[in-house]
Amino acid sequence: MKPKYSWIHPIAIIGLLLTFTFGCKKEDPVEFAGGTGTKADPYLIESPEQLDGVRQNLDKHFGQITDIDLSGYSSGEGWHPIGDEENPFTGTFDGDGYKITNLTINRPEKINIGLFGYIDKSTIKNTGLVMMKSRENYL
Repeated sequence: MKPKYSWIHPIAIIGLLLTFTFGCKKEDPVEFAGGTGTKADPYLIESPEQLDGVRQNLDKHFGQITDIDLSGYSSGEGWHPIGDEENPFTGTFDGDGYKITNLTINRPEKINIGLFGYIDKSTIKNTGLVMMKSRENYL
């Protein structure tokens, strides 16, 4: 005897497939202030959102073109570090003498915290960093 609701199972599978295909949000690509991400033509960063977008382009080259205020990333755990052990930052970041201010980090369970959490064979230079708040005993 065939179950009364035999059509529910296929519909549930189709629903799950549609949810995973269209319902899982991927990060939108970041539009930088210029550049193509190469060493000769680095992506240009002028906003906190663009700095946050570095994590989507871990092997590219970046140049900061103005001071950046990260106070908008101060709630909860604060700034999510760029790069981790599985996906380290391997590109270059040149702050060109500009500052990144109001960096807040409150991630007591993490080991690799900071503006960049984990780097590998990368260059970070000419960057001024002003912490607003960090976990106790971090600095």
